[in-house]
Amino acid sequence: VIRDYYRDYYRSLPPGLAKKGKIPPGHAYKMRRNQGVPPDVAWQYLPSDVERRLSHLPDGYARIVIGADVAIMNTRTRVVVDLLEDLHD
Repeated sequence: VIRDYYRDYYRSLPPGLAKKGKIPPGHAYKMRRNQGVPPDVAWQYLPSDVERRLSHLPDGYARIVIGADVAIMNTRTRVVVDLLEDLHD
């Protein structure tokens, strides 16, 4: 569901806008499983229309987006427990 959403979203944009939101390699924070997200790294929740189509997460967990990656993060510890990488490609 998540991969389909981003693939369809970026296909629908004109070529210049599709590339505009991408972050150059080496400039983005790289999430890793079982590691914490530092407090200074900005993240967003997964869009609600996508979240509604996915299974419910246990309390204390959220799906987040950082750059081109989507992760499940423990909101108390900020540790990434699962990760989908490079979804904007």
